[in-house]
Amino acid sequence: MEKSLHPVELKNVSYERSEIKFQKKFKSFYIPLIGISCFMILLSLNGSSKNLNVKEVKKNQNISKSITSLISNSDTASVLQKCLDSEKLLPLFAKKTDGNYSKIYIMQYLVNFSKDINISKFNETVSFSSRQEIHSNNIKSYFIFKVLSIDGNTAKVAFDYINNSSVEKVFEITANLEKSGVEWKIIDLTINHK
Repeated sequence: MEKSLHPVELKNVSYERSEIKFQKKFKSFYIPLIGISCFMILLSLNGSSKNLNVKEVKKNQNISKSITSLISNSDTASVLQKCLDSEKLLPLFAKKTDGNYSKIYIMQYLVNFSKDINISKFNETVSFSSRQEIHSNNIKSYFIFKVLSIDGNTAKVAFDYINNSSVEKVFEITANLEKSGVEWKIIDLTINHK
């Protein structure tokens, strides 16, 4: 009797098990990754209502910090008010012909603030205006906030003050603030003439 050998298809069982484990791990990683990506897209689309400069946050902080650093309107208002109330800024502010200070305007550009924020300076409510409103109403002096980042009890702010009341003057201002209890305090504020 003759024995014949036929080719047998051998399967690498350990390889198949590894492949199945990899697929399970990939699925468990892939689904949360899609969720985080969708959340970041929504965050960037809704950045103006959260008072974040999303591009700047992505540059300066890792993604996990940006997710947890959604800013409340009350903290944003307090930080803005502290910046505007700094004694260092007083010599920069434009004055009217009667010697009183001009109304303060903040251009809604780069950082867009919520319409619910209510701050004041020189006994007048600060006006949040679009670029078009600033230019069409011939407003000569205004602020542009480039960064307002609040992370827990610290805040970083970068903004420009443009004063075109007589000769064009542009001042670049940066500030670091800390929160103690419910009160924000300016740790340092620097002003550079551009």
